[in-house]
Amino acid sequence: MVQLDKSVIAALAGASLFIVVAQVFVFRRLRPEIEEASSEWTPRPLRFRFERLDAVSLGVLAVMTLLLWIGRGDFPPLPPDNLYHMRVVQGIFAIHGIPYWDTWSFAPLGRPHLYPPLYHLLIAGLALLFRGDITAGFQSVQALSLPFVYGVTWYFARWLFDARRALMALLLIGWDAGFIVLSYMSTPSALAAAFAMLMAMAFLSGHVLAASALGALAFYTHMGSPVTILTGLVVFCIWKRISPVRWVLLIALILVMIVPWYGRVFAFRDWFSHPIDAGVYGEHSAAMNALLKLSWLQCINVGLLLACVHSARFTRWRNAENALLLCLIAVGLPSLISYGGRFFGTALPILAIVAARLFAPLLQRPISVRRALACACLALSPTVLLMGTGTRMPPGPVPMMSGWFLPVATASGLLARLEHGEAVGQSPYKSAEQASAYIREHLSARGTVYFFQNRDMALLVGYALNRPTDSGAWEETRPSKHALDLLERYARIDASGVYIALRKGLMPNGATIEKSDGIYIGYWTSRPPSGPEAAARNRVPEEIRRRQR
Repeated sequence: MVQLDKSVIAALAGASLFIVVAQVFVFRRLRPEIEEASSEWTPRPLRFRFERLDAVSLGVLAVMTLLLWIGRGDFPPLPPDNLYHMRVVQGIFAIHGIPYWDTWSFAPLGRPHLYPPLYHLLIAGLALLFRGDITAGFQSVQALSLPFVYGVTWYFARWLFDARRALMALLLIGWDAGFIVLSYMSTPSALAAAFAMLMAMAFLSGHVLAASALGALAFYTHMGSPVTILTGLVVFCIWKRISPVRWVLLIALILVMIVPWYGRVFAFRDWFSHPIDAGVYGEHSAAMNALLKLSWLQCINVGLLLACVHSARFTRWRNAENALLLCLIAVGLPSLISYGGRFFGTALPILAIVAARLFAPLLQRPISVRRALACACLALSPTVLLMGTGTRMPPGPVPMMSGWFLPVATASGLLARLEHGEAVGQSPYKSAEQASAYIREHLSARGTVYFFQNRDMALLVGYALNRPTDSGAWEETRPSKHALDLLERYARIDASGVYIALRKGLMPNGATIEKSDGIYIGYWTSRPPSGPEAAARNRVPEEIRRRQR
């Protein structure tokens, strides 16, 4: 976490208060148009009559995509999430298929690989276009994913309402730098939510088979966000008395298509646990754990939330279109108590569509230069992010520039100044490079790399060397506490292992220790000393065989 002085925190809080007060003053003066009552759902085609504002929206998306593609080489693979996915792709290339057992994490025991495979296959496929360069494949997927999610949000709003509201929804979701952060760190969740939104559109337009295929794509991308949108769709169907035969058929078809993967997930269900409950981030009281879950990875755009609340005051929620939005938002609320950031990561495109109604009158024909400039100023204005726990920033309000500056910063090379996150304390990238270079040159014949108290460096070095490590990300599936204790004892007596630490005192007693640019690297030049821990040498293979049955 970035450490800030009290004076800096106070300045950030003061600037945040000023921005929020200004937003409240402006938003309160806006009034959306009066809606006509239309409680019944009427199926509509997926195509619509193209308008001039649609061309503007697609032009914005095209420019954004081009800028992100130009600067894609500067996208840093940040630990833990990005590096976890890239390590999975290394596993795919190693066996030329989808791995069923994760041998590169928590080595030598490993764990079942249960993360849905579509995102990893996308990275692997694009990596093949760059001669197997996984980093280039990852950066290409990241450059295309955000425009895809924005485009689906625009399409959903355009299909449900009109061109004005769709353009405003696009501008609002791009305004939210917090959504960019969440989408970058958890791209599969954002992609799955976009697939699930397309599923809802196809189903409500009468295309059940296409909807089931899109639903399966969503579930093969992520486990969480498709459940929220599918449940919201079912609640909407029940509310609006849409034939249960259709939505039961949709669910049945999706289940048939995803059972090959989720059957394994069910078989290994005992491996799942909530990282906070499992004590991955420290031991806390039950009340503190509940608070951590609520605030975990929260990155809330206060301005967008204010606009959404103000717009909701004038919304006819019984209208079919608004009822669909309400269902998609409401069913996600329970996720706040288990993973707060997941709710806003999934619901934000829907919230942007709700808030867009407040600003849609600015695009009423004829559009004056003054109102067009007002829309541009809104999209480019600073906002306030309310940060939760689990991020690199301390919890609290943080002023933030508009997310629309990201494509420009990427294409212009400004993003490269972050030095893969090193410049802002996001990752120990340089230290990991130094450690990797030393091991390649002097210890290339050795096996597992063991780390002490630095998971992010473990992920970076493990990826750079393409070697198994005793660390692992995606903490929802971990070996048991007993197995982890066994691995820790085994690590200190593995004669073929390499040890990395930032403090010399963490190294095993008796190991040969070298220092390279402030990093301690250890290894055994003779057989490790025997003792009580030596029993782990035989018990670890037994544990591996037992768990892989």
